[in-house]
This record gives sequence, structure tokens and C-alpha cells, in this order.
Amino acid sequence: MCSTGGGGAVGRLAAALDDLSAEELSGRFGSQLIEQLGALLTASNRLAAQVARRVRECELTQAAELDGKASMASWLRGHALFSTGAASRLVRSGRALAELPAVAAAFAAGAVTAEAVVVIAAVATPGNLAAAAAQDVDLAGVDQALAEVAASRPHAELRQVVRHYLARLDPDGPEPDPTEGRSLTFTRHADGSMS
Repeated sequence: MCSTGGGGAVGRLAAALDDLSAEELSGRFGSQLIEQLGALLTASNRLAAQVARRVRECELTQAAELDGKASMASWLRGHALFSTGAASRLVRSGRALAELPAVAAAFAAGAVTAEAVVVIAAVATPGNLAAAAAQDVDLAGVDQALAEVAASRPHAELRQVVRHYLARLDPDGPEPDPTEGRSLTFTRHADGSMS
């Protein structure tokens, strides 16, 4: 079972967070606060990477079943009180990181945010991976490029890069719905008949 774990690295992390909570922030200069904030944001990214990594490992080992849950998404909703969307995004991120080692490494180093990984996760869905394999796409190169863009460019540009990649992967777009133009209409006429 994936538990909170009181000792080891997780215990030391909890103790460090307690120390941070006890620090007095009022009276500090803005430059000190900004410097600490930057370090905390990097640490937050690194922590989010470890959470996604463990969620994926829990999923692979079916650890949620030990608590009577059918999936890690349901475990996150039930035990961690995640929303449905947040639980799904975290599970998808963990799956994507398993397929994209350069993005995973940049995330673990704190250079990439969890939000960026959610955007990149669309690249690593089974359908998109199959399409990339069918077209002989250099997934390692795509992985490296996405890691670089996510670590160095604004989030909006990362979204554009991912959209561009997915559009090139499937230039025809999704198949149209064959039932889209169909309709059935009943009309009652003045004489009471229907057509």
C-alpha cells in the first residue's frame, strides 16, 4: 500500500516542512523572500515529480486494491480527497513520465512544473504513442525537445508545441462523427395528422 510513511526520506521531508512553517517571514527583505520562493518552487516541482512517480508505481503494483479501491484515481479521490480531474491528471502524468524519460528527469530536477507535465502527457497516450511508432517518429528526440521547452519557455508556448506535434502526428484530425448530420423531426399538422 502507498502510505504516508513516517520515517526515512519522507520523515525528514516532513521535519523540514515543519521547520519552514516555524520560520518568521515578516520583517524579511523582498530579495530574501523571492530567493526563498524560487528555491521552494523548485522543491515543489521536485516533490510533485516524486508524487507522480509513486502514483505510477502504486498503479503498476495495484496498491489501491489493498485499500479496497479499483484504481489509483479512485484511491486519490477517496484517501487524498482529490477532485476527479486532479486525480486523473496525476495518474496520466505518472503514465506519461514512464514513457518520456527526459521530461521525467527535468521534472525530478525541479526544472519542469506539474502543470507542464499535464500538458505534455497528451503526447504519451497509448493512441499517440502508437501513431508515433507507426510513423517512425523519434520519440526520444521529441521527449528531449519537450523537456527543453517546458524548462525554458512560457507555458503558452509549451501548449503550442504540444498542439503542433499532435496535429502533425494526425494531420487529418479526428474522424468526423457519422451521425452528426442526422435528425428526426415530428410535425403535427392543423388537421391533427403527424408527419
